[in-house]
Amino acid sequence: MLARRRATPTDVGPITDHFALPAVYRYLWDGEAPATHVVAGLLERSDRDFAEHGYGLWVLTDPACPDAAVVGVVVLHEVDGHPGRVELTYSLDPAYQGRGLMTTAAAEVLAHGFDRCGLTEILAGTDPPNVASQRVLGRLGMRSIGELVIGTEEPVALPYWSVDRAGLRAATGR
Repeated sequence: MLARRRATPTDVGPITDHFALPAVYRYLWDGEAPATHVVAGLLERSDRDFAEHGYGLWVLTDPACPDAAVVGVVVLHEVDGHPGRVELTYSLDPAYQGRGLMTTAAAEVLAHGFDRCGLTEILAGTDPPNVASQRVLGRLGMRSIGELVIGTEEPVALPYWSVDRAGLRAATGR
């Protein structure tokens, strides 16, 4: 099991390093690793979201490797171009994939969103070829809602999924 904690500004370097992994930026960042200032902006947004809504960006670490850097992130944030709608975003170092670790971490964050933040629905989007991520969404009880156009500067239509509290509980017991 991975440890999860709220991200802080001091995590900018380790998160940037995590996002620089080709298997991470391939889908999450559309094939290009983000610059440090972009990650710093995400952390600023996360701080605002935690202050205003009780959710934001959590980092995942491996307690068995105390010196290990960030091995993943799980985020709840507003859907770009859809005020009031919240989505789950996540990434995991490939060395940790295939063991159910992201399903567990994401289920904890979804439960937080429902139980502590009062959300009634949480969305998640994936790139069409990201089948592994789509399997995780299915294990979380998410159901396809078709394509959603996201973004305001360069809108793009992506497949999206949705889950409510009952769906998460039925799928994961959480």
